[in-house]
Amino acid sequence: MRLSKSSIFFASLVFALIFYACEDSAVPNHEDNLVAEKYINSLCEGLSAFSSSLEASEGTENITEEINRFISFLESLTPPSVLNEWHDDYIVFLGRVIDDPEFYAEWKPRKLTKQEREHFASLERKAPICKEVTYFSEPIQ
Repeated sequence: MRLSKSSIFFASLVFALIFYACEDSAVPNHEDNLVAEKYINSLCEGLSAFSSSLEASEGTENITEEINRFISFLESLTPPSVLNEWHDDYIVFLGRVIDDPEFYAEWKPRKLTKQEREHFASLERKAPICKEVTYFSEPIQ
C-alpha cells in the first residue's frame, strides 16, 4: 500500500480534529494533574517531532518507519487515567493507517466529554511546545 506524505500528515491532523468533538457528561476527576501535564507536554513534543520527520521523509518506507517510531513513542507514555482509552485508540488508529491510509475516514474514536476536552486544552495552552501542535484545543479557524 502506497502512503503519501500528505495523506499521512492529513490523517495525523484529522485525528486531532476528531478528538476535539465532544459530548457533555460529569466533570472528570483530575487527581492525576501532574501526570496529565507531563503527558500533554510529551504528546505535543512527540507530534511536533513526528510532523517534522514526516515532512523530511521520502518514500513510503520512510513514512511507515516514522509512523512506527511515533507509535513506539506513544507506547512509552503513561496517560492520565481518563485518557487511557483515548490513548490506546490513538495507537490503534496509527497502526491501521499504515495498512489502510483511508482508514481515518471511517474511524470513530471515543469522544472526550466537554469537561475533559476543556481540561486538557487548558493544559495545552500552558505548555510552550503545544503552541504549534495541539490535540485538545479548539482548531483555529
